[in-house]
This record gives sequence, C-alpha cells and structure tokens, in this order.
Amino acid sequence: MPIRDAVRTSVLSKKWTLYYSTIPELEFDDKFSKELQNFAISQKKLRILSEVELEHKYQLDEIVTRFLMFHPGRIEKFKVFVPNFKSTRAPNVNKWIRKLSQKNVKKLALEYKKDIVSHKLPSYCFSCLDLTYLKLRNLHLLHHPPTFKGFLYLDQLELIGVHFVNDYFESFLSSCPVLQKLVLYGCSGVHHFNISGSKLQRLFIKVDDDFQSISLENVPNLTEVSMTLDKVVLGLENNPKFDLVLDSLPSLEILRLNGKFLQLLAETLVPPILSTSLDSLKIIELKGVNFMNFDEISFVVFLIRIAPNLQELHIEASTVELNQEQVSGYLKRLHCTMGKLRLIKLTNISSFVPEFEFIQFLLFSSPSLVTMSIVEHPELEPVEALRITKRLLQLRLSSAILIGDTMFHKHARQNVPLDVLSSLPDNVIDEILMCLPLREAVRTSILSTKWRYKWCKIPDLKLNYKLWEDKITVITNFTNIIYHLMTSHDGPSSKFILLIRGLEDCPVQRRIQDFG
Repeated sequence: MPIRDAVRTSVLSKKWTLYYSTIPELEFDDKFSKELQNFAISQKKLRILSEVELEHKYQLDEIVTRFLMFHPGRIEKFKVFVPNFKSTRAPNVNKWIRKLSQKNVKKLALEYKKDIVSHKLPSYCFSCLDLTYLKLRNLHLLHHPPTFKGFLYLDQLELIGVHFVNDYFESFLSSCPVLQKLVLYGCSGVHHFNISGSKLQRLFIKVDDDFQSISLENVPNLTEVSMTLDKVVLGLENNPKFDLVLDSLPSLEILRLNGKFLQLLAETLVPPILSTSLDSLKIIELKGVNFMNFDEISFVVFLIRIAPNLQELHIEASTVELNQEQVSGYLKRLHCTMGKLRLIKLTNISSFVPEFEFIQFLLFSSPSLVTMSIVEHPELEPVEALRITKRLLQLRLSSAILIGDTMFHKHARQNVPLDVLSSLPDNVIDEILMCLPLREAVRTSILSTKWRYKWCKIPDLKLNYKLWEDKITVITNFTNIIYHLMTSHDGPSSKFILLIRGLEDCPVQRRIQDFG
C-alpha cells in the first residue's frame, strides 16, 4: 500500500503501532509529493509561493529523513521523487543516500522533476555497492571517485534525461559488468553510444539527433532491442551513424524501430550480404513506416529477408505521398519466402497502392501465415475503408485476415469460389452494410441473390434529408421512402435516426411512431 496509508495502520492497535517503520520498501513518489504540497496549502493556510514551497520542502525532508534514521531493519528498495522548488533549494538528498548505503539498499530510484536547475548525482550513490536496480531521472552524472570499483551486482539500469559530463557514458557503463537491462531515454552529453556487454539482454534507447553514432558490439546475449529517434534531418553530412554488426547479435529475438530510425538506417547503413542473417529474430515491430519512401520500404524488406525464422511482424503505417511508382515497382519484383512467419499486424493503413503491394508481398511470401490483422487509419472515410476491404477480398487468401473487427476465415487457395461476395459470412456482410450510407446499402441488393434482402435487416437506420431531396416534391418522396423502408424492414431495429428539414407537418410521422 502507499506509504501514507501504511503509517495510518499504526492506529489499529498497539501491535500495529510501529509495524510501518520496518517495511523494507520505501516509495516517496510524485503522488506523495503532491499530497504534501496540498497539505502545506490547506493546513497552514499559506498562499504565498515561497511560504508554500518552504513548508513543502520541510515536510518532505523531515518525513524521509525520520523514516531513514529510525528504520530498524533492512531497506531493499528506496524510491524518491524530488519536485521543483523555485524559491528554495531542493532537500539534501545526499544524506538520504548515505544512510541507504549503510543499509545495503538493493533497488534505488532517484527522480527529479525536470528543471532549469541542474541536480548532480549524490556522491554517496557510488557507495551503494549492493545495488541490483538503479533508476535516475533528470540528473547530471559526474565521474565516479577513484576508489569506486563498480556496481558489481547491478543488472537493471534506467537513465532518463540524464546528462553525462565529460563523455562519462562509456566509463559509467563499463562499471556495470553484469548489466542485463539498459534503458536510455533522452540522455545528453553522449556523442558515441558504444554499447557492449556480454550479459546484456534487453536494450531500450530513445534519443534525438544530438549524437554522432550508435554501435552495438560484443553483445552475444542481447535478445531485445528497441530504438526510437525523435527527429532526424536527412541528407546532412553530420547525421548520426549506426554501426550494426549482425554477427554480434546472434541471440536477437525482438527488434523494435520507429520510422525516423528507419530513415536513419536506410541512409547511413549499407545492407550487408544477405548470407548474414539474424536466425534468432522472431518478432519485428516497426512504427511510423512511410510506404511511399523507397529507402524505408527497401530496408524493411531487408530486415524481413535476413530473419528466416521470423514469426510475428507488426507495422504501424505513417504514409505520406512521395514516390509511389518506384516503391510499387520494387514490391512487385520481390520474391522471397518467410517460412516461419505466422502473425502479421498492420495498423494505420490507408488506401495507398504501395501498402496493398506490401500486403500482397507478405501474403504470397508467407506459406505458414495463420493470421494477418489490418487496422485502418482512424481518420479514414468509411468509403475508403470499404475500398480496402474490397481490394483485399480480390486477393486469393490463404490465411485468416482480420480487417478491423472482422475475420476472414482461412481456406485453401485453390478452393476460393469465384463469387467471393456471395461466399462472405453473414456477419461480414452486416458489418459492410452498417458502414455504408443507407442509399448505398440498399443498392447492394443487386450484387447477388444472397445480398438482395440483406439491407432489410440493418439494425441502425439513419435517414438523412438528402434521401428525399430529389426530383419529386419533398413530402411525396419522403412519404414513399419511409413507407417502403418500414414495410420492407423485417429485423430488429436498435437505432433509428431521422433528420427532418421542413417536414414537421408531414402526415407520415404517425406511421413512423407506429414503426418505433
């Protein structure tokens, strides 16, 4: 439970009086800090900012210090969030860390709210030699003391908004010999992200373009890599470089990249010979892929081709119109086999031709594919969404394809009936009809015998005035349409919307009420 509630248990009985003081995990997070600030405002009736912050700082410093000084047992985990203090200095965190080093703390999270004031890592952190987990946020990291021999047990390191002084990054990383998980989000002061480690298994990097290179070497046990680039200006000579040695990633199973990182890789990384492969790679997740960008798509295909045991492919599209003909021509000429690929998920798909070419390439190159999930762009018009469905239905499907919430079931390629529309399941036809305007839904009755009366069972009816503003007088046309609709509709109606313009006195309104 939150530490504030843990303290409140002291009133339950005499036996519970001091139980809270022995808990091995202490978390003074941002929620706790906010509660202290509200207390300073409400209880002391303070309104001046400097007075509120002074009281807030006093309460935070007093509570955390008392907890640490009078804690009789071990402290396994300590987490503290230090807010901004504009009119006074932040609490002296170093004395807290000193006490924790005496308690052999194993998990430490020290987070500052982002501020124009730079906060340095307390020197006593290098005395916490039993750490297995360390999280630092919005701090300046200086060189460690000469007597520091490294965090010999640290296997998880998360650095968010950390600034490394005097290229300290590599030296700090080398002091963590058994590191298994490394998170680097928004770190600065690093020109070369040279990452190595025989024990490293999971790597997460999120950076802007304020660095020169990223290199992964001597990481034989790395199984998961996630890289995000916030911005990149292509075509510049001083763009960052990415040094990827495929032979150094023999255990890689999961690879996540965003679109801007793909752009960087496509421009700076020369694809090696295809004989070099990532045999362990099973999952590829790509976000923000531009299907109109030839360099991006060619690199996506390259990643797929060097992963012979790929099982899942997740792609989120972010397509803008560029060179459509070049990309389409390239995709049409592609030939390769992905024998282990079983799941494909594509999101934010629009109706661009290269997207369909890529889908067709995946379908025809994946003999073991079980499910392909396709989610349209959320701002796509219903007509365009229907167009995507129709184009996919024209392919000879050999897998189960999920379009939105609709599943097209698996069947043998050679047994696909010629009349695809008539072979659609009833629930699929209902979904298509509900996406169409009522006028277009009625017109589908000419598609085939199976479709002839399907529109009569649409549960949601929306009648727009545009239906009857045509040729004949408005009231006459309105009356005929409503009468025909009510007499033909034979299913349950869960929603009936009628948008009337100038028809308030029309006599057919009583029939509408009877229909409801």
